[in-house]
Amino acid sequence: MLGIAVALVGRNQPVGIALASLLFGFLDRSAQILDLENIPKEITIIMRGVIILAVVIAYEVVRRFVIAQDVRAAAARTKGLATQAGVEAS
Repeated sequence: MLGIAVALVGRNQPVGIALASLLFGFLDRSAQILDLENIPKEITIIMRGVIILAVVIAYEVVRRFVIAQDVRAAAARTKGLATQAGVEAS
């Protein structure tokens, strides 16, 4: 389960996976320290969930933004070609 989360956060890129594994390793280590300070260690599970949700939402927002830009660029090119064809036909 943790490996899937690391790959998801790291976007299946070697450097990203290395950084994500360090992040999740830090969270695991901090759970032990929090337990010594009488803070519930389950807080790290919540933090993992928040990180995963934030990453998934951010990736989806960026993906949709890029798609919208591509559609706008294609529409502008099509409009430009239609205008050129209209001028040449006249």
